[in-house]
Amino acid sequence: MIFSLTSLSNRLNEQWSAENKSDKKIPFKLRRNLIYLNAKVADTIDTQLVFDTGCPYLILDSLLYAQKIGLVDTLKKALISGIGDFHDTVRFCAEQMGYSIGSNKQKVGSYIVMNVNTLLNRRQIAGGLVGADFIGNRRVVIDYKNSVIEFLNRSKKHIGKRVGSGFLNADNGTMMPMIPLEIRVKGKITIKGNFLIDLGSSHGIILTAETAKAYNLKETVFHLNEQEVRGIGGVAKLKHFMADSLFVCDYKYGDVGVKYSTNEAGALSKAPFVGTVGNDFLKNFKVEIDFGQGIVWLQEEKFNTGISPNPYVASALSPTRAYYPPAQKF
Repeated sequence: MIFSLTSLSNRLNEQWSAENKSDKKIPFKLRRNLIYLNAKVADTIDTQLVFDTGCPYLILDSLLYAQKIGLVDTLKKALISGIGDFHDTVRFCAEQMGYSIGSNKQKVGSYIVMNVNTLLNRRQIAGGLVGADFIGNRRVVIDYKNSVIEFLNRSKKHIGKRVGSGFLNADNGTMMPMIPLEIRVKGKITIKGNFLIDLGSSHGIILTAETAKAYNLKETVFHLNEQEVRGIGGVAKLKHFMADSLFVCDYKYGDVGVKYSTNEAGALSKAPFVGTVGNDFLKNFKVEIDFGQGIVWLQEEKFNTGISPNPYVASALSPTRAYYPPAQKF
């Protein structure tokens, strides 16, 4: 997910570095293409937080807050925007909150309270979202095959192949990684540019509405289906088609499922990137991101469990997926 707050200052959280920055491996569970981390909030509350690099601050679920911490209605109101056309009203707490994931302890100077599970379109599972304030400027490896997130020392060797470098500096000061991709459609359309890595997205590749208009995709591609996905700011309307090929680094994939947004506002309308890349595509790799230097590395993994060999029509509860065949050198 991609977030921004309209009624707060650019830098929401006073951030403390996580303790013990040596190599740490943190297990996670991949549920419906979202990464869940076991966490302890406010020293005593056991819960699970969705790992989301597009989230610049700690977010707690409103039901969890009401049951374990205090009265939600006493918190200040704020407006938050995301993938939808509009804004959502959330609660803002300007107090310190400590939490821990594994042996990594963290504190934030403020946080958001909102109905997280409505966004995830599911029953009470997640206690909230965690992202940039937890990552800091560290080197992070997301190992989907072994369900582990690893923090690396600077001296450690990089994994796989360097894809490129670049960060999007969001309005709130969060640095979000981008990678260059090339997508070819119908043998005559080449879509090329920087794609934002969004580990809070259960989807694969989503093009912005502006990109879709620039390449006239509405008139030139065969649409497999259209779906609506609930997110911050309302609904994201996505159309799905198959691309002939996709190039990333020196990997090449054929017959790749791609979606594009038709929203007129929000993070997937006009943006300083061509599109986003989420877990449904990234889980075919071991991914290393250096959040201090803005560099990404990919190492292909044979991890296609649960991915259908053919795209199928699905609801927002079960995002449309496509099979990614083994990469070919080119």
